[in-house]
Amino acid sequence: MAQQINGKLELLNSSSNVTITIDGDTGSISANRGTGGTIFHFDSTYAALWLGGQGNEGDLVVRDQNNKERIKLDGGDGDIWVKDAQGHPLFLFDSTYAALYVGGQGNEGDVVVRDGQNRERIKLDGQAGDITLTNADVAEDFDVAVDVSRGTVMVLGDNGALEPSHQAYDRRVVGVIAGAGRYQPGMVLDRDGAQTPGRAPISVMGKVECLADASEHPIDIGDLLTTSPTPGHAMAATDTTRAPGAIIGKSLGRLAGSNGFIPMLVSLQ
Repeated sequence: MAQQINGKLELLNSSSNVTITIDGDTGSISANRGTGGTIFHFDSTYAALWLGGQGNEGDLVVRDQNNKERIKLDGGDGDIWVKDAQGHPLFLFDSTYAALYVGGQGNEGDVVVRDGQNRERIKLDGQAGDITLTNADVAEDFDVAVDVSRGTVMVLGDNGALEPSHQAYDRRVVGVIAGAGRYQPGMVLDRDGAQTPGRAPISVMGKVECLADASEHPIDIGDLLTTSPTPGHAMAATDTTRAPGAIIGKSLGRLAGSNGFIPMLVSLQ
């Protein structure tokens, strides 16, 4: 039996209880148990779908053309799973253990994270067992005494915070402010959510663009770099007696007669 009331179409069961309501004004749809209690509701205001409740779990099942269950959202167990045509699990979120499983039964599992331009930035490769990061270096957040630019060479200050280097062969050197030029950090350690004022990521391993001073000594590919008297800059380590403990890394480029950025492989030694 059907009845229309104030823009709503209601379907009634044999006991005259409303079981389905279609609201023409709001565009919402509801389904109720015969004895009352909503178990299905589509709310057009929020484009939201609710399944289950009132003593009934809600499940969403998608079948293929052969009537096999391929995708299921299980409201009773809180699980989500996807199966292949042979019924083998390919994706499972197990709410009991808060565990996510991808791949298996002849199908490798990959997890790919893309940016806003649809470029792959992070990949967990189930076949190779690799984690691929497209960015270059490993950085770690440190307290910094002053606001500094990317690529600046940093040393430990007396109060524990980092400050730009300002003397040659300084054994207090820690690393380089990450993110200059084409090299961005692939991983940042010790960061609590968004970047905190008074802290900055320091490249401690990998490739980075570094400020360098080559006005006195040209820098060639493969040269070891150390701190220079020019604040925040590196220079070629030409004095082997002073170099141990003050090396920042190895030059990956050339620079002569001027100051500027140079690509470097961070390797404190």
